[in-house]
Amino acid sequence: MKIPMPKPVNAGFKETYENMRQIADSTDYSDPMDTLIELFALLIDMQRFYMSQIRDEHRAKYLKLLGNAEFNKIHRAVTTEDYENLVLQMPGFKNQKVKAVFCEGNIIKIYVKYFSTRIAEYLEPYRLITTKLIILKDEGDLWT
Repeated sequence: MKIPMPKPVNAGFKETYENMRQIADSTDYSDPMDTLIELFALLIDMQRFYMSQIRDEHRAKYLKLLGNAEFNKIHRAVTTEDYENLVLQMPGFKNQKVKAVFCEGNIIKIYVKYFSTRIAEYLEPYRLITTKLIILKDEGDLWT
């Protein structure tokens, strides 16, 4: 007999218990099978509770321990902070002053203290297709 797999649901104890009873075709509450179903439903509910208590920064640390170094890497630049961080990650631009400003029409202006044509080339693979980048040298007004 093939046991049907239940759909994953963020249900509480009662819903999990009733779902498992339905799968096991258990109708008698005094059946020892019902006690096991109740125990497993309780364990599933406890596991869901503890998993919901883990914050994102702890998840990131756990993934880092597992060897997932790609977790914090930016694959697509979406926000102005993403663009600023990407420019600062460029070789030779670690101490660069960078300010990215979102303008109307999906245009992002990136102001840098020391202009280089390499910035646009470096940011191109990270840019969203609908975003237009404008790299500008700041004359000092932005940093005061």
